[in-house]
Amino acid sequence: MLGLILLALLQMYGVGYPVMYKAVAGNYALWFLLVLTAGKIAACSTTLGMGGSGGVFAPSLFIGVTSGMAFGVVTSHIFGAAAGSPALYAVVAMSAVFTSAARAPLTSVAGVVEMTGDYTLTLPVMLAVGIATATSRALSYGTIYTTKLLRRGQDIDRTAPWRAFGDLKAAAGVRRIRQQEPRRRGPPDRDRGQSPAPGRSADGRPGRMGEPRRGAPGR
Repeated sequence: MLGLILLALLQMYGVGYPVMYKAVAGNYALWFLLVLTAGKIAACSTTLGMGGSGGVFAPSLFIGVTSGMAFGVVTSHIFGAAAGSPALYAVVAMSAVFTSAARAPLTSVAGVVEMTGDYTLTLPVMLAVGIATATSRALSYGTIYTTKLLRRGQDIDRTAPWRAFGDLKAAAGVRRIRQQEPRRRGPPDRDRGQSPAPGRSADGRPGRMGEPRRGAPGR
């Protein structure tokens, strides 16, 4: 099945960076961008489904670039020049697709902005990444990295040490601290200006009633 996909679409060979560069440059028509998106999804899913290592980062970027570019082309046809360049939509979609698959929003924001070198895209990328993260969490529990472990019965998110802090509320933490905090003791009697207790000397050490300690100056 993977061989048939590669024979039908030669652009599926390799990582696909040259194809992404051509897509952003506008060398592909709208219908072919959609074909590339569907072909990469099918090729990557088939590779991972048969036990191979098809990668996650590069296919996510490929799918995001082609689908985002197609969306940008449609938007530019509808709204004209006010919609901006279709390449901008490709960059934003690239970060959103990788975030939805790997659920790594900070990596997506930093990586896409650094790769493009355009820091004016930070806010649109952050918005798209936030929506993608919320949608991914609503649709599935695990990510593309943890799904295999979940099928084996290993839930690393539940057993991770940071889960204890994530599930802990501030009120419960303050309550525990107050329970474990020792009660404050008052100052000694000599600090308050009171006379020492009976049977004890002025410094608090045991001694005879009315008799100074040995070595202490007499009264």
